Amino acid sequence: ETSSTGVSELKDLSGVGPAMVKRMSVLGVNTIEDLIAITDDKAAELAEQDSKISAEQWSKWIAEAKA
Repeated sequence: ETSSTGVSELKDLSGVGPAMVKRMSVLGVNTIEDLIAITDDKAAELAEQDSKISAEQWSKWIAEAKA
């Protein structure tokens, strides 16, 4: 099931390539469903675990995935 924006996989998000998909996977984010389930607190936690992905970036991807 794809959303109206056609984001069905993490790689469909803007700025997400194979390397970023791997980084997200290491953090336990493997699907769009995983991404959408991330809370603001969790985004901050993930940003601490991987400083290359800011909490703000997580929020943008979540918004994009929900669109």
